[in-house]
Amino acid sequence: SGLTLLDSLRGDVLARARRRRLMIVPILCKNTLTIAALARACDLQKNTIKSFLDGETINMSAENREILALRLGFMIDELPK
Repeated sequence: SGLTLLDSLRGDVLARARRRRLMIVPILCKNTLTIAALARACDLQKNTIKSFLDGETINMSAENREILALRLGFMIDELPK
């Protein structure tokens, strides 16, 4: 196959981003929240939220996952991995 390891990693990042954005972006839109506003509401850095949504973050800390999940109205285990 013509796929390289880099292609595979890109695919993983894109798959994570898609899963996360499909659940989270509609909530942001419904509540007219920007990523920056969500970050402020969670007391997290904007880049923490952006990297998570972009699929770049593989293992968000348990504390940050909990804060983000609860702020978005999810149970912790419902927040996309």
